[in-house]
Amino acid sequence: MVGASIAQQCLTEGLVDEILIHLVPVLLGGGIPLFGSRDSGPITLEKLSLAESGSVTSLRFKVLRQHQHPAAPARSDSPGNRKE
Repeated sequence: MVGASIAQQCLTEGLVDEILIHLVPVLLGGGIPLFGSRDSGPITLEKLSLAESGSVTSLRFKVLRQHQHPAAPARSDSPGNRKE
């Protein structure tokens, strides 16, 4: 049960660049929540990928630092994207 505690500490210290989560539809009912009781405020994540295989869903996120923001998608009406 130490893994979630170490992950929480590393997130708080800014030592995590990416998070990969494999979701399986089984409720275990115990353990330490991976993202529970954070005192240092929210952490912004940018979705990098999502993949499904059978009953497993894999999610990959980039951990953004406080000064980073997710990349905004290019607008279709911006000058570089106009078709004339």
